[in-house]
Amino acid sequence: GNSPRINIGMAPADDPGSHLDVTPTIMHFLSPDSVPSGLDGQVYGFADYTRSEPPQCQPDPFSCSCEAGQADYRGNIAVTKSGKVCQRWDTQTPHSHNRSPSDFPNAGLEENFCRNPDNEGFAWCYTEDPDERWEYCNIPTCPSSVPSPAPSPSPPPTPLAPTLDPDQCSLTVCSCEIRQVDYRGTIAVTKDGLPCQRWDAQSPHSHTRTASNYPDSGLEENYCRNPDGEDGVWCYTTSDVRWQLCDVPNCTPECCVSLAA
Repeated sequence: GNSPRINIGMAPADDPGSHLDVTPTIMHFLSPDSVPSGLDGQVYGFADYTRSEPPQCQPDPFSCSCEAGQADYRGNIAVTKSGKVCQRWDTQTPHSHNRSPSDFPNAGLEENFCRNPDNEGFAWCYTEDPDERWEYCNIPTCPSSVPSPAPSPSPPPTPLAPTLDPDQCSLTVCSCEIRQVDYRGTIAVTKDGLPCQRWDAQSPHSHTRTASNYPDSGLEENYCRNPDGEDGVWCYTTSDVRWQLCDVPNCTPECCVSLAA
Protein backbone atom coordinates (compact mmCIF):
# COMPACT_ATOMS: atom_id res chain seq x y z
CA GLY A 1 0.00 0.00 0.00
CA ASN A 2 0.89 3.65 0.29
CA SER A 3 3.61 4.88 2.61
CA PRO A 4 2.44 6.10 6.04
CA ARG A 5 0.45 9.31 6.21
CA ILE A 6 2.15 12.21 7.93
CA ASN A 7 0.60 15.39 9.31
CA ILE A 8 2.24 18.37 7.51
CA GLY A 9 -0.06 21.10 8.80
CA MET A 10 -2.77 23.32 7.43
CA ALA A 11 -3.00 23.65 3.65
CA PRO A 12 -1.62 27.00 2.36
CA ALA A 13 -4.20 29.21 0.61
CA ASP A 14 -2.32 28.91 -2.72
CA ASP A 15 -1.44 25.21 -2.36
CA PRO A 16 -1.59 23.59 -5.85
CA GLY A 17 -2.55 20.20 -4.39
CA SER A 18 -0.47 17.18 -5.38
CA HIS A 19 0.19 13.77 -3.85
CA LEU A 20 -2.29 14.49 -1.09
CA ASP A 21 -4.34 11.96 0.85
CA VAL A 22 -8.02 12.90 0.43
CA THR A 23 -9.33 10.62 3.19
CA PRO A 24 -9.95 13.44 5.75
CA THR A 25 -11.86 15.44 3.12
CA ILE A 26 -14.04 12.45 2.19
CA MET A 27 -14.68 11.76 5.86
CA HIS A 28 -15.64 15.40 6.40
CA PHE A 29 -18.30 15.39 3.68
CA LEU A 30 -19.68 11.97 4.66
CA SER A 31 -19.85 12.84 8.32
CA PRO A 32 -17.97 15.78 9.88
CA ASP A 33 -18.20 14.11 13.28
CA SER A 34 -16.15 11.15 12.00
CA VAL A 35 -12.98 13.23 11.54
CA PRO A 36 -10.77 12.94 14.66
CA SER A 37 -10.65 16.08 16.79
CA GLY A 38 -8.06 18.60 15.58
CA LEU A 39 -7.58 17.00 12.15
CA ASP A 40 -10.41 18.65 10.19
CA GLY A 41 -8.85 20.86 7.52
CA GLN A 42 -5.39 19.30 7.85
CA VAL A 43 -3.36 18.24 4.81
CA TYR A 44 -2.00 14.71 4.75
CA GLY A 45 0.79 13.76 2.35
CA PHE A 46 2.73 10.62 1.51
CA ALA A 47 5.97 10.30 3.47
CA ASP A 48 8.03 9.96 0.25
CA TYR A 49 6.75 13.27 -1.22
CA THR A 50 8.67 16.56 -1.10
CA ARG A 51 6.75 19.73 -1.85
CA SER A 52 8.29 22.00 -4.51
CA GLU A 53 8.75 25.70 -3.87
CA PRO A 54 6.60 28.00 -6.06
CA PRO A 55 8.39 29.84 -8.90
CA GLN A 56 9.98 33.14 -7.94
CA CYS A 57 10.18 36.23 -10.15
CA GLN A 58 13.79 37.22 -10.93
CA PRO A 59 13.87 41.01 -10.31
CA ASP A 60 15.66 43.29 -12.78
CA PRO A 61 13.91 46.67 -12.31
CA PHE A 62 16.01 48.42 -14.98
CA SER A 63 14.77 45.99 -17.65
CA CYS A 64 11.44 44.54 -16.49
CA SER A 65 8.92 44.34 -13.64
CA CYS A 66 8.03 41.75 -11.01
CA GLU A 67 5.11 43.59 -9.38
CA ALA A 68 1.51 43.41 -10.56
CA GLY A 69 1.25 47.21 -10.99
CA GLN A 70 4.86 47.59 -12.27
CA ALA A 71 5.65 50.16 -9.54
CA ASP A 72 9.12 48.56 -9.24
CA TYR A 73 10.15 49.40 -12.82
CA ARG A 74 13.13 51.79 -13.08
CA GLY A 75 14.12 51.41 -16.75
CA ASN A 76 14.27 54.03 -19.50
CA ILE A 77 11.28 53.16 -21.70
CA ALA A 78 9.75 56.57 -22.49
CA VAL A 79 6.99 55.86 -25.00
CA THR A 80 3.45 54.58 -24.47
CA LYS A 81 1.93 51.40 -25.88
CA SER A 82 0.64 53.35 -28.89
CA GLY A 83 4.02 54.99 -29.52
CA LYS A 84 3.41 58.42 -27.99
CA VAL A 85 6.47 60.14 -26.50
CA CYS A 86 6.25 60.67 -22.72
CA GLN A 87 6.18 64.11 -21.09
CA ARG A 88 8.89 64.76 -18.47
CA TRP A 89 7.68 64.32 -14.89
CA ASP A 90 9.24 67.66 -13.86
CA THR A 91 7.35 69.69 -16.48
CA GLN A 92 3.76 70.95 -16.53
CA THR A 93 3.27 71.17 -20.28
CA PRO A 94 1.39 70.12 -22.30
CA HIS A 95 -0.34 68.57 -19.24
CA SER A 96 -0.32 70.04 -15.73
CA HIS A 97 -0.28 67.49 -12.89
CA ASN A 98 0.80 66.73 -9.33
CA ARG A 99 2.75 63.53 -10.04
CA SER A 100 6.05 65.31 -9.52
CA PRO A 101 9.34 63.94 -8.09
CA SER A 102 8.87 66.09 -4.97
CA ASP A 103 5.36 64.70 -4.32
CA PHE A 104 6.39 61.08 -5.03
CA PRO A 105 10.08 60.93 -4.00
CA ASN A 106 10.25 57.12 -3.96
CA ALA A 107 8.57 56.49 -7.33
CA GLY A 108 11.63 56.99 -9.55
CA LEU A 109 10.10 59.91 -11.49
CA GLU A 110 13.20 60.65 -13.58
CA GLU A 111 13.33 62.24 -17.03
CA ASN A 112 10.22 61.10 -18.96
CA PHE A 113 10.52 57.39 -18.16
CA CYS A 114 7.40 55.26 -17.66
CA ARG A 115 6.54 54.83 -13.97
CA ASN A 116 3.59 54.03 -11.68
CA PRO A 117 3.66 56.45 -8.71
CA ASP A 118 -0.05 56.20 -7.85
CA ASN A 119 -1.07 52.54 -8.08
CA GLU A 120 -2.51 52.54 -11.58
CA GLY A 121 -2.87 49.17 -13.32
CA PHE A 122 0.55 49.39 -14.99
CA ALA A 123 3.47 51.77 -15.54
CA TRP A 124 2.35 54.88 -17.47
CA CYS A 125 3.24 58.45 -18.36
CA TYR A 126 1.72 61.76 -19.41
CA THR A 127 2.21 62.18 -23.16
CA GLU A 128 3.56 65.03 -25.27
CA ASP A 129 0.37 64.86 -27.29
CA PRO A 130 -1.89 67.73 -26.09
CA ASP A 131 -4.97 65.65 -26.97
CA GLU A 132 -3.93 62.52 -25.03
CA ARG A 133 -3.28 63.26 -21.31
CA TRP A 134 -1.74 59.88 -20.37
CA GLU A 135 -1.39 56.27 -21.49
CA TYR A 136 0.00 52.98 -20.21
CA CYS A 137 3.45 51.85 -21.34
CA ASN A 138 4.54 48.43 -22.61
CA ILE A 139 6.84 47.16 -19.83
CA PRO A 140 7.98 43.50 -19.98
CA THR A 141 7.45 41.14 -17.06
CA CYS A 142 10.59 39.65 -15.51
CA PRO A 143 11.04 35.89 -15.94
CA SER A 144 10.40 33.45 -13.11
CA SER A 145 12.59 30.58 -11.98
CA VAL A 146 11.52 27.26 -13.47
CA PRO A 147 9.81 25.04 -10.87
CA SER A 148 10.45 21.32 -10.65
CA PRO A 149 8.16 19.40 -13.01
CA ALA A 150 5.07 18.00 -11.35
CA PRO A 151 4.88 14.19 -11.16
CA SER A 152 1.33 14.20 -12.53
CA PRO A 153 0.66 14.02 -16.30
CA SER A 154 0.50 17.29 -18.19
CA PRO A 155 -3.00 18.55 -18.91
CA PRO A 156 -4.16 18.60 -22.53
CA PRO A 157 -3.33 21.78 -24.44
CA THR A 158 -5.88 24.56 -24.18
CA PRO A 159 -7.72 24.92 -27.49
CA LEU A 160 -7.36 28.19 -29.34
CA ALA A 161 -10.12 30.70 -28.82
CA PRO A 162 -12.58 30.65 -31.73
CA THR A 163 -12.21 34.39 -32.33
CA LEU A 164 -9.46 36.93 -31.64
CA ASP A 165 -9.84 40.67 -31.16
CA PRO A 166 -8.81 42.24 -34.50
CA ASP A 167 -7.68 45.37 -32.64
CA GLN A 168 -5.10 43.27 -30.78
CA CYS A 169 -4.29 40.64 -33.44
CA SER A 170 -3.01 42.46 -36.51
CA LEU A 171 0.36 43.13 -38.11
CA THR A 172 -0.46 46.82 -37.64
CA VAL A 173 -0.30 46.22 -33.87
CA CYS A 174 2.32 43.50 -33.38
CA SER A 175 4.74 41.20 -35.22
CA CYS A 176 4.87 37.43 -35.80
CA GLU A 177 8.34 37.14 -37.39
CA ILE A 178 11.58 36.92 -35.38
CA ARG A 179 13.08 40.06 -36.92
CA GLN A 180 9.70 41.79 -37.20
CA VAL A 181 9.97 42.37 -40.96
CA ASP A 182 6.20 41.80 -41.20
CA TYR A 183 5.25 44.78 -38.98
CA ARG A 184 3.09 47.37 -40.77
CA GLY A 185 1.93 49.56 -37.87
CA THR A 186 2.34 53.27 -37.20
CA ILE A 187 4.83 53.40 -34.30
CA ALA A 188 7.24 56.16 -35.30
CA VAL A 189 9.58 56.58 -32.31
CA THR A 190 12.60 54.54 -31.24
CA LYS A 191 13.02 52.58 -28.00
CA ASP A 192 14.58 55.69 -26.44
CA GLY A 193 11.73 57.92 -27.63
CA LEU A 194 13.54 59.57 -30.56
CA PRO A 195 11.19 60.60 -33.41
CA CYS A 196 11.79 58.77 -36.70
CA GLN A 197 12.95 60.41 -39.94
CA ARG A 198 10.73 59.87 -42.99
CA TRP A 199 11.96 57.10 -45.29
CA ASP A 200 11.57 59.38 -48.34
CA ALA A 201 13.74 62.10 -46.74
CA GLN A 202 17.53 62.37 -46.87
CA SER A 203 17.89 64.76 -43.95
CA PRO A 204 19.24 64.76 -41.32
CA HIS A 205 20.59 61.34 -42.43
CA SER A 206 21.19 60.33 -46.06
CA HIS A 207 20.57 56.65 -46.85
CA THR A 208 19.59 54.02 -49.43
CA ARG A 209 16.68 52.46 -47.50
CA THR A 210 14.04 53.99 -49.75
CA ALA A 211 10.67 52.67 -50.92
CA SER A 212 12.01 52.33 -54.47
CA ASN A 213 14.97 50.22 -53.31
CA TYR A 214 12.86 48.14 -50.89
CA PRO A 215 9.38 48.12 -52.47
CA ASP A 216 8.03 45.24 -50.32
CA SER A 217 9.14 46.60 -46.93
CA GLY A 218 6.29 49.03 -46.26
CA LEU A 219 8.57 52.10 -46.04
CA GLU A 220 5.74 54.60 -45.55
CA GLU A 221 5.87 57.95 -43.73
CA ASN A 222 8.34 57.61 -40.83
CA TYR A 223 6.99 54.33 -39.42
CA CYS A 224 9.34 51.77 -37.86
CA ARG A 225 10.24 49.02 -40.33
CA ASN A 226 12.96 46.41 -41.00
CA PRO A 227 13.83 46.42 -44.71
CA ASP A 228 17.33 44.96 -44.34
CA GLY A 229 17.29 42.13 -41.77
CA GLU A 230 18.28 43.98 -38.60
CA ASP A 231 17.45 42.36 -35.22
CA GLY A 232 14.08 44.17 -35.16
CA VAL A 233 12.17 47.07 -36.66
CA TRP A 234 14.06 50.37 -36.65
CA CYS A 235 14.24 53.83 -38.19
CA TYR A 236 16.60 56.67 -38.90
CA THR A 237 16.05 59.40 -36.31
CA THR A 238 15.58 63.16 -36.57
CA SER A 239 18.35 63.65 -33.95
CA ASP A 240 22.14 63.28 -34.04
CA VAL A 241 21.70 59.53 -33.49
CA ARG A 242 21.66 58.00 -36.99
CA TRP A 243 19.29 55.09 -36.26
CA GLN A 244 17.83 52.99 -33.45
CA LEU A 245 15.62 49.95 -32.97
CA CYS A 246 11.95 50.56 -32.12
CA ASP A 247 9.85 48.93 -29.39
CA VAL A 248 7.24 46.87 -31.23
CA PRO A 249 5.47 44.02 -29.35
CA ASN A 250 5.36 40.45 -30.62
CA CYS A 251 1.96 38.91 -31.34
CA THR A 252 0.77 36.00 -29.22
CA PRO A 253 1.23 32.47 -30.65
CA GLU A 254 -2.57 32.17 -30.99
CA CYS A 255 -2.68 35.40 -32.97
CA CYS A 256 0.11 34.28 -35.31
CA VAL A 257 -1.63 30.96 -35.96
CA SER A 258 -4.82 32.87 -36.80
CA LEU A 259 -3.01 35.26 -39.14
CA ALA A 260 -1.29 32.39 -40.93
CA ALA A 261 -4.55 30.53 -41.52
